[in-house]
Amino acid sequence: MTLYLDINYINLISSQLRNFKKKKESLFNCACPFCGDSQKDKYKARGYFFREADVMLFKCHNCGVSTTAAKVIRFVNPTLYQEYTLQKCKDLGFEVQLQKEKPEIEEPKNILPVLKDVNLESIISLSDEHYAKQYVLHRGLPQEALTRIYFTDDWAKWASININEKYKDDAHDHRIVLPFYDLEGNIVGAQGRSLSGDKKQRYVTAKRNDVEHIIFGLDRWNKFETTYIVEGPIDSLFIANSLAVATSDLYSIVERVTQLDKTKTVFVFDNEPFSKEIGKLMMKVILHGYKICIWPKSLKEKDINDMILSGLTVEEILSIIDSNTRSNLDAELEFTYWKRF
Repeated sequence: MTLYLDINYINLISSQLRNFKKKKESLFNCACPFCGDSQKDKYKARGYFFREADVMLFKCHNCGVSTTAAKVIRFVNPTLYQEYTLQKCKDLGFEVQLQKEKPEIEEPKNILPVLKDVNLESIISLSDEHYAKQYVLHRGLPQEALTRIYFTDDWAKWASININEKYKDDAHDHRIVLPFYDLEGNIVGAQGRSLSGDKKQRYVTAKRNDVEHIIFGLDRWNKFETTYIVEGPIDSLFIANSLAVATSDLYSIVERVTQLDKTKTVFVFDNEPFSKEIGKLMMKVILHGYKICIWPKSLKEKDINDMILSGLTVEEILSIIDSNTRSNLDAELEFTYWKRF
């Protein structure tokens, strides 16, 4: 019954999904409503609804979001989602009534809730002239990444309410907000990037008191595909299926995310051949038998974002990473050649 209901409501929201097409009885294709699929090519359609058992799921091959058809319905048309929920309850034999007042609908896990008492806005909703959006655009981030970045004019207040983290008065500043989620889609932390040039702490990371560790990107992670482990959340936005640890000790993710498949995990440290500290952390990964990218000596840029700004494309960077990934003895030998300390 759920399968029939899912398909029925997918068809009902089809007019709101760009390039929607029915491929087969239980297979539909459309432009992804979460990332917009492509701002340059309006004919792109890399989102798919497909059947798994008795439900319909959704997967975007552009931004990597993987979720249920029900959550897409909720995101695209909240009013229709109420009807969907009501009908589903009736089909299961529950007696329910629609609320007279507009109910609070939980936002999809990759969208932060907008609080009335805190000015929090999605970067993609800001005008192109807004200084926060200008900063993000100048970093060269892909269009689909903008749906995962936010702006607040009062970081301390936002962090206090949402993460329960307290800051001094001088933290009441304008910052880019990068939210961290757990595997269930709950907000567990956030990183704030200052937009004031005189700030000593450009990046501040807040963590909920009831969680031990936070990792950026878990809400869009596919554990069955190759996973790239990087340091910075912004760097991770360029590489599909990457996780950011927000610390130089990338190996710490092994204890934090126990579902990691050793054979499908690649550690990508920043390119800092003169740093003894980074060298020790890289050797730690190598000695534990994990795959690691040893950047070629010809590469001068420090991190992925710097490489993008230098003119390299995401495809070229991925090619460099994959062709320079080593493990065990090969990694030790290449590391010895790479380091400069």
